[in-house]
Amino acid sequence: MDKSEEVIEFLRQLGRSLGEGTSIHDKQGRFIEVNPRLCEILGYTRDELLKLQIHDVVDTKSLKDEGSFTAHLNDAREDVEIRVIGKDGKKLHFLISVFPMPGKDGAAQGSFNVWNDITSKIEKVRDSQLLKELEDIVAWISVQFINMPWPLIDQGISWLLGDLGTFLKVDRVMVFTLGHSNYLPIEPAHTWLHDASASSASSVSVKPRIKVPPWMMEKIKAKERVVISLTGASSPGMSFLNEMSIKAIACIPITFQDEAVGFLWLDSATGTISWNEGVYNQLQLVGILIANALDRKRTGELLVASEEKYKRLAEAAHDFIIVYNSASRIIYANKAAIEASEYTEAELYKKSIWDFVLPRDIEMSRKELAAVLSDPPGKVVLSEVELVAKNGRRITVEISSSILSKSADEIQILAICRDVSKRKELDKMRHDFVVMASHELKTPMVAILGSADFLMQHFKGEMSDRAFQLVQLVHRGSHRLRNLITELIDVSRIETDKFILQLDTRDLVKIANESIQNLSYLLVECNHEIKTSFPAQLLARVDAQRIDQVFSNLISNAVKNSPHGSQTLVAIELSKDSILVSVRDQGVGLTGEEMAKLFQKFTKIDRHDIDSTINIQGSGLGLYISRQIVESHGGKIWAESAGRGKGSTFYFMLPIK
Repeated sequence: MDKSEEVIEFLRQLGRSLGEGTSIHDKQGRFIEVNPRLCEILGYTRDELLKLQIHDVVDTKSLKDEGSFTAHLNDAREDVEIRVIGKDGKKLHFLISVFPMPGKDGAAQGSFNVWNDITSKIEKVRDSQLLKELEDIVAWISVQFINMPWPLIDQGISWLLGDLGTFLKVDRVMVFTLGHSNYLPIEPAHTWLHDASASSASSVSVKPRIKVPPWMMEKIKAKERVVISLTGASSPGMSFLNEMSIKAIACIPITFQDEAVGFLWLDSATGTISWNEGVYNQLQLVGILIANALDRKRTGELLVASEEKYKRLAEAAHDFIIVYNSASRIIYANKAAIEASEYTEAELYKKSIWDFVLPRDIEMSRKELAAVLSDPPGKVVLSEVELVAKNGRRITVEISSSILSKSADEIQILAICRDVSKRKELDKMRHDFVVMASHELKTPMVAILGSADFLMQHFKGEMSDRAFQLVQLVHRGSHRLRNLITELIDVSRIETDKFILQLDTRDLVKIANESIQNLSYLLVECNHEIKTSFPAQLLARVDAQRIDQVFSNLISNAVKNSPHGSQTLVAIELSKDSILVSVRDQGVGLTGEEMAKLFQKFTKIDRHDIDSTINIQGSGLGLYISRQIVESHGGKIWAESAGRGKGSTFYFMLPIK
C-alpha cells in the first residue's frame, strides 16, 4: 500500500467515525468513498454513489460555474454552500468543508469532504418569511371579508383562492363543503386553477370531481388536516393521487362553531408540500373566514328569499338589523337593535331613523340614503356613522344599506349595522402604538444615518474597501428603515383620517429637482440617468413635502425596476386646467394583472431578469400613499405599460386651483 492509499484508508476510517456525511473525491469530482451517514442522507447505496460524480447529485441551478466548483474541491480555502438533490428528488442544503489531498507532486489529487446538513436552517428562514407574508395576507383578507357585502362573497372567495394559490405556488386550490353523503367523489363549491400555459391564475367554471378515500374523510370530519407528498413509490391508500396525477396535497378542515363543515384543498402536480405549523394555522384561519363568509352569504340569501325567515334569523343576530321606509320611519328592528337603542319596541317604531344619528352625520347619511334609493334592489351602500341611544350613549356602527322591497306605494330599506366601537378603540390603540414606536425609532435612526453620512464623507480615504462597503450598507439600510417608518406613520394617519395637507403656493419644478437630487446616491449606485422636461417654473397650491414624497416614490421605483445604465424621463406639462406629471422608465414593465393591483396596500410586483445589485424590496406602501396624497389634492394617479420588459409610465394629475 503506497502513501496515497494509506491516506485514503485513514480518511475512510475517519469518515465512518464522524456523525456527519463524508466523501472522498478524485480531482475530477468522482466519488471514491462515502460513509454510511451520507448514503442515508442522500438516499443512495454506497455502490450507487461510487458510480457517480458530485455534479450528478448537486443541483446545478445553485452553482454559478460547474468548473470552478470542481476546482474549489481540489484547492479549497473556505467552506462551500450547495444545494443537493437526493435520490427521492428532495432538495437538501449542505455546507461542505473541503480538505484537499495532495499527491506525490504536491498538487491536489482529490479531496476529503465533510457534508454539514443545513437544510433545516435554510427551511426555517424560508418558512419564517413565508409565514410573515402569509399572516399579512390573511390579516388583509379578514378586513376585506368583514366589510364585504354578502352578494359579493362568492367572488371574494374566488379572489382569495387565487391569492393563496399564487402565493403558496400550488397548482390548484378548492373549497369543499360537507354534504349528507358520507363518501364521494365530490365536487368543490369554489375552485381556483393555475393555468401554467398562460402564466396566469383563474377561477374555473368546470368543477373537477375529486375522489376522497374514506380514511381521509374521517380525518377531516375529526378536524384533522391531511398533508401528503409522494416522493417515491406510492404507499398503500395513496393510489387516488396517482389517478389524479397529483404529487402532493394539503387538506385543511374548515370549521364553523367548532364543527367541520368542509375543507380547503391545495394540490401540486409537480412539487412537494412542506410548510411549517404556522402556515397551516394561517390556512385554518382562512377556512374559518370562508366558513363565516359563506354563513353570511346564506343569511343574506334567506333574508331576501322570505320576510318571515329573515325576521327569525334577524332576531338571533348580534348585528342591529333595521328596516325603514322612504319617509325614514322605522318599521322593524331586531332584538339586538331594540336593546342597543334602550327604547321599548313600541317607542322605537314611533321614531325616525334620524333620531338616532348624530347631527354632524345627518347630512352625509341623507346623501347615502339618496344613493341607496337611486340604486337597483340588491345594490349595497356601505357607510359608517355614530348612533345615539336613549341615555346618550354613542355607538359607532358600520351600516350596509340596500333596498329590501320596492313598490309604487313604498320603498323599504334594509340596514344591517355592526357595532365597531371596540374595533375603533383597538384601531386607535394600534395607531397610537405605531406613532409612538415610529417616533421612538426615529431618534436612533437619525443618529445612525447621520453617522454613516459623516463616515462616508470624511473618512472614506481612511477606510478599507470592505469597511467602506459596510458603511454604505448601513447607510442604505438606514434610508430604507427611515422610509418604512415614515410610510407606516402615513398609513396610520390615512386610516384614522389624520392625513392633513399643509397647502401653500410652491414651485413644482423646484420640488421635482430637489427630489431627484435627494436620490443621487441611488442614481450613482444604479448607474442611472434622469432626464427632465420641465418648464422654467410652475407654481401650484400644494403640500410641498407630500408632493416631494410622490416624486421620490415614483422616481425611485423607476430606477429600482430598470436595468443598470438605463434612463428615466421625468416630465411636467401644463394644460388649461391641470398639471400633468409623468415618470417614464425603461424597466421591467407591467402585466395587465399587475396593473390591476397597483396603488393597493402591500402590493409588490415580481422583478425578473433585472441587472441590479441593490436591495429593491419595499414595503408595498409607497404607491398606496402616493395615491392618497394625489387624491387629497383633488387629482388622480395612474400607470400605463405595454407589458413585461417594455417599461412603464406613471402619471399623476393635479388640478390648477
